[in-house]
Amino acid sequence: MTTMKALKSRWKLIVVSIITLVLIQIFRISIAGYTRTQRVEAATSAQSLTFRDQTLVPHLVPISGVTLRVRGHIDGTATIHSENWKPHSISGDVDWAAHYDHYEPSIVINYSPTNVTAGNLSFSLTFN
Repeated sequence: MTTMKALKSRWKLIVVSIITLVLIQIFRISIAGYTRTQRVEAATSAQSLTFRDQTLVPHLVPISGVTLRVRGHIDGTATIHSENWKPHSISGDVDWAAHYDHYEPSIVINYSPTNVTAGNLSFSLTFN
């Protein structure tokens, strides 16, 4: 009988340990920055890209900013901007990143080509 009680006790400890580890992983994933990527295949036309925070437990940790990374190539010049950001000009081979203060769970990034004749870009945004 003592052996049976010891086995039940160990089993409970194992189950509680597994549940605890799973909950810790869910918590870690939920507060980590979540990166979304959108591609601009038609770099010759203006576009507005909407990004939304999609962490597992939104608002568990308040959003304090966003990190935007733009990669690709365009033949010509274009401007990237969002509300309350100064416009940033890009051209040629692009590998540009910037961090901005931003406190909302969504954001619109505007891409405005000036004289772009060809190209493609990817916009990756992380809510921090």
